[in-house]
Amino acid sequence: MTENIEEQNLKKLQAVKNTYILYVLGGVCAFVPFGFISVFGVFCLLAGGIMAYYFKSLTNETDLVYREQSRWLIRTFWLANLVAFPLAAIVNVLLVMQFTEFDEIIMSGISGGYGTDMSSAYNDVVNFQQNQMGTLFLITLVSYGPLLLWWLHRCQKGWRALKQGTPELF
Repeated sequence: MTENIEEQNLKKLQAVKNTYILYVLGGVCAFVPFGFISVFGVFCLLAGGIMAYYFKSLTNETDLVYREQSRWLIRTFWLANLVAFPLAAIVNVLLVMQFTEFDEIIMSGISGGYGTDMSSAYNDVVNFQQNQMGTLFLITLVSYGPLLLWWLHRCQKGWRALKQGTPELF
């Protein structure tokens, strides 16, 4: 009986650690502005969210530490995806529109300047990205940087509470 409980606790501990690893890896990779790496980061974040719910199913009312860890992981996931990320995306769009000439490409598309020639629109967007790479990086850093720091802080705080075996995360 004791071995079974210890085995279950090890399984829970490993599930929490794996979820935090997925969260950190996903948060950092999603921040990298390269297509495949960003997509990989998003998949890691989604897998972490699924793992958090799986982990929640492993806990019961007497597992105070693990129950609080599952709540913390799930709240982190949903706060980031429903509140923090949309706000950062809005700030990012507003900053791009304010500090670059991307609105010229949009206005040209709206006014029919490209007609049905999507290759011209694509070339203009690619040239814009190449010419404005430094500005776009700074805008991304300003708009998504605080979200990444908040995400990493929550992961670090949860990891530390897990190591200490304390349910107090707030």
